[in-house]
Amino acid sequence: MSYQFEGLIREENSLGIYVHVPFCARKCNYCDFYSLAPGSDRDRRSYQMSIIDWLGCCADHYAEDRVVDTVYFGGGTPSCYDAEKLAEIVQFIRTWFTLSHDC
Repeated sequence: MSYQFEGLIREENSLGIYVHVPFCARKCNYCDFYSLAPGSDRDRRSYQMSIIDWLGCCADHYAEDRVVDTVYFGGGTPSCYDAEKLAEIVQFIRTWFTLSHDC
């Protein structure tokens, strides 16, 4: 069975992953997202360890017999986060989850 949402067709066993990146260059007064501006190195290291741990827990619970068709980084300003750290998160997602060919 498949589902359609605003032009996107998703299979019943599909899974989307959203990674909230709470770091910004500055905090905008209209923003309701949780964010840190700019966030210390310690904050970023702690976040990185926490998000990888959380993804591992999610994989244990949700990954069996499911295929990830979407990985989305959002929240604060993901482009303010280190590219190497984003790549590390993506690598853990690839290791722990099955990704669709066009994810």
